Amino acid sequence: MTTNHLLIVGTIASAPRQVTSAAGIPHTVLQLEHRSEQQQAGLNRQVFCPIRVVVSGKHLQGACAKLTSGCNVKVQGFLAWQQARDGNGKLMLHADSIELIS
Repeated sequence: MTTNHLLIVGTIASAPRQVTSAAGIPHTVLQLEHRSEQQQAGLNRQVFCPIRVVVSGKHLQGACAKLTSGCNVKVQGFLAWQQARDGNGKLMLHADSIELIS
């Protein structure tokens, strides 16, 4: 199995945070909240999905400079599990592209 691709639209829940890795790679970390109505088993279902997004590399940092809390964005990328130093883990979306939408 090699397919791991996610496309999601949502609202940035809090101010994006800029960090630089020890290797000098710039990252923007943000919390995205997706809300929609989806069909499941022939019924409508309200969906809420918060997910942390990391946007890595200089080529995407220009797009991230315009992002603020409350912005709507379309993000494409892959999912990966991130293990914290305290042993807690979380699912992260590693963005290949991010687009501000109105």
